[in-house]
Parts: sequence; C-alpha cells; structure tokens
Amino acid sequence: MDHLANLAPHYELRGLETIVYKDLAHLLESGCEPNDDLAEDFRCAIKLETDVIKQNIYQNVLYFKDARVTKTYVQVHRQALITLAGHLLNYISPGSLSNAPATGSHDVFSQILYSALEDLLSFIEFQFTSYSDQNAYIPSGYRLILIHHINADLDTLQSKLAARGVAPDLQHIVFSPFQSLSKESTYISYKQVLYIKQLKSQLSQVCSVSEDADINKELNKKLHRLNFNSEQYADYCITYIRNFTKNLIGSEEDRITELARFRKLIVQIHVLQGYALEPHSPTLKDCLCDWLDAEIWYLGKTIPQRAVAPVEIAPADPDNKIIVDLNNAELTYLFRLLIAAKVVINWNKTALSSFIPQVFQTRRQQIAEDTLRKKLYKAESSTKATIKAILLKMLEILEKDEGGSIDKLFS
Repeated sequence: MDHLANLAPHYELRGLETIVYKDLAHLLESGCEPNDDLAEDFRCAIKLETDVIKQNIYQNVLYFKDARVTKTYVQVHRQALITLAGHLLNYISPGSLSNAPATGSHDVFSQILYSALEDLLSFIEFQFTSYSDQNAYIPSGYRLILIHHINADLDTLQSKLAARGVAPDLQHIVFSPFQSLSKESTYISYKQVLYIKQLKSQLSQVCSVSEDADINKELNKKLHRLNFNSEQYADYCITYIRNFTKNLIGSEEDRITELARFRKLIVQIHVLQGYALEPHSPTLKDCLCDWLDAEIWYLGKTIPQRAVAPVEIAPADPDNKIIVDLNNAELTYLFRLLIAAKVVINWNKTALSSFIPQVFQTRRQQIAEDTLRKKLYKAESSTKATIKAILLKMLEILEKDEGGSIDKLFS
C-alpha cells in the first residue's frame, strides 16, 4: 500500500474539483447574469487549468519508476474525471452538455467544463493506453451522459437501415446492445462503451454504401469484423448457412463444398483486434467454424463410399509413428492447449482428428478417428490434471537444463 500513499502529492485534479463541486454551484446560486465576456474569461481559465494538468500528469508518469504506481496513478485520474463529468448533471441536462455554447445562459459554464473534462479524458486514453483499465466501472452520472449521446440519433440510424432493406430480425439483433446499455441493472465498463460507439460508427458507414451494394452482406461483414459474438447473432448466421446449403440443387459433396466456401470466407475476414461484444465468450469466428467443421464432418460420414477395387495395404509400421505415453483424451487435450496458445495456428477439428492417428500412437489404446474428434470438444478434470502434471515436469526439466543435459539425450 506504500505506493498508493505516494500518489497523494501528485494528484492534479483538486483545482477542477473545487470549480465543479463548489465554485460552479456558488456562481449559479449567486444569480450573476452570464455574458460573453464572463464566459470567455471562464473558458480561458479552464483552458489554462487543463493545460497545466496535462503537463503535470505527463511529467509524473515519466517520474514514476514503478509500473504499478503509474498504472494506479492514471486510473485514479481517469476515474475522477468521469465522476466530475457525471456531477455536472446537477447543473445541466445530458442533452445540453455537448450542444453549442449557450450564450446568455448559465449552461455555458457547465458546457465549458464538460468539454475540458472530455479533453482530459481523451488525453489520458491516447497518451497512456497501456495503463488504462478498460474494464473499470462507469459511474451512473457519466453513464447517463454516454447513453444520451449514443442514443441521440439511433432512431434515425435504424430507420435508414430499414429503408435500405436490412432484414427486421437482423435489425433486432444489431440494436440489442444499445438497449442493454440503457438498463440500469446492467454492469457497463468503459470497454463495452467503446465497443458500442464503434458499432454505431460501423452502422453509419453501412448506411452510406452505394445503392447497388447488398446492404445485408455489407452489414454482416461489419459485424464479423467487430466480433459481434452474441449467441443470437451466431444462431442467425448458422440458420442462414444451413438454409442456404439445404436449398442447393446438387449432391452431398456439393453441400460440403459450399460449407467449406463459407468457412474460407469467415476465416479470411479481418477482425479488429481487441474488440468483442461479449469479451468472455468464444469469438464469432470460432463459434461458426466449429459448427461448420462438425457439419462438414457429419456430411462426409453420411456420403456412401464409392465401390473400388480392394487394395492390399501393408500393416502400419509402428516405428514410423511417434509413440506417446498418453491416452487419446490426454493427447487431444494437449493439442487443444497448443491451439489455445496459438502455437498451432492452421487447424480445424476435422483435419486434426485425421492427422493425429496417422502420426501418433498411444501406448494405452488405439487411436480411433471418430472417438478422437469427440474428445476435441470436451476434456474431463482427470485429463487436465494429467497434462498439467506433465507440463509442470517439463518446466522443472527446463529450469534445470543449464548445462545442456537435454542435449546429451540426442547426442
């Protein structure tokens, strides 16, 4: 806790807090008639104060040697600025905060302060991104301001998309995050607000595409790029793919080819880094690719095998395989960890379940492709415990391998 105590002398918002909490209230209670000269003097004073704050914050971040102190310092100031902005609602309505300066009205002082607070917040976000806690809770006052700004022209945006021919069920899914933002019982973090702002920006871009473009296709591309990974939208995409392939005139092989084409298109979409509607859920790409892999595998199994002349195949030579002291579940879970850690990057469950039996042989049981594929989806606690013990043993060997003892095994 010592590093927290050291922050007190470097807190830079005492002046602004005095203005917002005391001076502004006294000014409004005094009945002083606002005029252009007074407003301009107030604006210049606030501008000078914010410039000093920026300079001091920047110098202090350079001064701190401990990364924990720097991170706490940045987060304390950002959260205090958000709280100050929310307090302005005691003097002005959310809708008036970002309007043009209200000449001859006391609102002009709150507007000047709000503009300065937003300027400081933007400064902290852009200058010290790595120290910002995007999961920090947004206080109710500032949340009301954000809700008003985000929802200000939302009806117009929705009307434009409807006029362009966006499917009603897709509209309902796309605008559901905005409705969740307005629910008081919903926990909202700064990261979620940034996502919703980006979502609104992307929807506005969709409205401006040419009349010749397929509006639903363009919208779906934007949602995939934003990793719009709600369960509703994943189901919507799966239903669309299922109906599209079922209506194909052709063989099961043609359906498999079309499903593979969908998978290729989904994999090739560039997803914006760090964005997710639901950060703790699987990505939209993973959900859809898993479903497509299962569908392709199943259809492949249902296609009757063509009659071919029997060919004698020599028994597999065990010496040509890698023998591991693991069972099927443990081996497949190990590969799942490699995939999760992005060591294995060009994978799909169908190909993987075929590849492992060709290369590996377990000592405890034969590797069956069908069984192996099922185990790629689920791992029991005993399996995880075994792999954990193996990884810990490997780590212990690595830490002791200072003299190259491992090299002797291969010499």
